[in-house]
Amino acid sequence: MSSRKRLGEMLLTRGQLQPDELDKALAFQHERHEKLGRILLELGYLSARDVLAALSDQLEIPIVTASDFPVVAPEVEGIALGFMKQFRCLPLGVEDSTVTLAMADPLDSETIAAVRLFTRKQVRVRICSDQEILAAMERHFVLALGIGSLVRELSGAVAQAAGVARRSGGALRRLADKRTGSA
Repeated sequence: MSSRKRLGEMLLTRGQLQPDELDKALAFQHERHEKLGRILLELGYLSARDVLAALSDQLEIPIVTASDFPVVAPEVEGIALGFMKQFRCLPLGVEDSTVTLAMADPLDSETIAAVRLFTRKQVRVRICSDQEILAAMERHFVLALGIGSLVRELSGAVAQAAGVARRSGGALRRLADKRTGSA
């Protein structure tokens, strides 16, 4: 058995959770097969920050927040936006053969293995809240998608204007020819 202290025990020891609250949360966990931290949040016993701090201590994985995210998201070949949204992960940086990944669930070994496979890089995990990951995706990727859409729209408008100019160019030439009498 692991020597790692259980999350509920840690929270009791810290005085952040009462024994009856832990019992109720564990009963829900048994019924719903969800992570204890998520259940404690849903029941309103703890804040997201408290759960993240306890997980960080338990797993010895640093917490990252929005202020730790790069201004420009690193391009990591092999990780699609849909994958990141589904599994609540976001690349923070790439150094040599390692990608640093902010994850809402740092124990999701399947996601970590998939990122390792897709990128052919080692994965260094950091804990982050769902909300901060989704907000960062919105900032980094929706803005980029929005700019892409704007460029496509402008390109279409320019092409359309060029077509109108070609079509009306002949009419303008005929009108000019008529006025100068060279028709």
